[in-house]
Amino acid sequence: MDNRDAMIVFLERIATDPYVDTKHIAVYSALYLRWQRANKKPVRVKSRTLMKEAKISSSATYFLKLRHLVDKGYIKYYPSRNTKSSSSFFLE
Repeated sequence: MDNRDAMIVFLERIATDPYVDTKHIAVYSALYLRWQRANKKPVRVKSRTLMKEAKISSSATYFLKLRHLVDKGYIKYYPSRNTKSSSSFFLE
């Protein structure tokens, strides 16, 4: 799937998903922008950086929205076990 198709598919899927709110969209959008700019996949980014880009200040909220996006199949998330390393993300 190319970069533009991922956002279109996401927007079409959330149109019928009453569970998705603006914070889910903010996290996905921040990931999408990084994915679009990346020369290689997966996208690798630290959670604090992504939180800042998604305008989410609470780590609890961020991880809740991230888990929802994973559980619903919008993204794949491979967390880093090292706090100094970036986690990996794939857009579905």
